Amino acid sequence: MFKSASLAAFAALTLSATAHAGSGIALESILVSGDNVRVEFSSKIRSCGILVHEDGYKAQRKSNLFCSPGVSQVFELPSRVLDIVPGDAIQMCAMSNLSNCTDFVVVREAGDLNGDGGINVIDLMLMHADIMGEDTYAWPTSELDELAGDMNGDGEINVIDILLLIEAIKAETW
Repeated sequence: MFKSASLAAFAALTLSATAHAGSGIALESILVSGDNVRVEFSSKIRSCGILVHEDGYKAQRKSNLFCSPGVSQVFELPSRVLDIVPGDAIQMCAMSNLSNCTDFVVVREAGDLNGDGGINVIDLMLMHADIMGEDTYAWPTSELDELAGDMNGDGEINVIDILLLIEAIKAETW
């Protein structure tokens, strides 16, 4: 059970920034963990949004997933509906006008607390200091940092997350 939980945590990804489009779309965050994807966005337009890679390739397999004009939404989806990996640059565009898009955001892996593109001992030190109540100076800087630190998705950062982060570091270095 521990091994499957650590593999699911290792597979988690999150976008590292919020991006807004002139169209009234804001892509807040994406977190992929095992078989689930959490997408947070808001839209003030009547068009559906679609996630697109830097090269124009659609990052989602169904076109009408993000159709909630006028409100902020958090969608929980099966991971098979999105095609993203760490380091990808992703934007959300209005389906009614594919040239009206947010800025690109970079996919970040859960466990990469400092957003440097890797899971390593620095991330472990940040998590440990946070749990122990020590001053981490620059972490967390946003809700996305906290999402990256919550390895098991239970809504808090604790010793279970440290154990999962250690497993992710081992997997990254082997």
